[in-house]
Amino acid sequence: MPIPSTFIVGLLCRNVRAGAMIIAVLFDVVFYGWATIPFGDANIGLHYIHVMANTLISGVALALSAMLGRRPVWDAHKVFGRGTGEAVARSV
Repeated sequence: MPIPSTFIVGLLCRNVRAGAMIIAVLFDVVFYGWATIPFGDANIGLHYIHVMANTLISGVALALSAMLGRRPVWDAHKVFGRGTGEAVARSV
């Protein structure tokens, strides 16, 4: 789930630093490895799908919070919107 969290933040937000995404991916890999290790003291008692959901949510949250002074801009309307009238008119 580290890569989908990076994809979600990169797709839906502008002005996101690459360093914040790298920090989130590394944290998610370490967290998922710690939470799913079959031997040792890290048995947290959750099903793997719940661990993956926690990894996804924590990756998105960490990538957005590790911006170091730069504010991410929500840009989902470009992804989910139909665009401007000119773009729609040219495609028809």
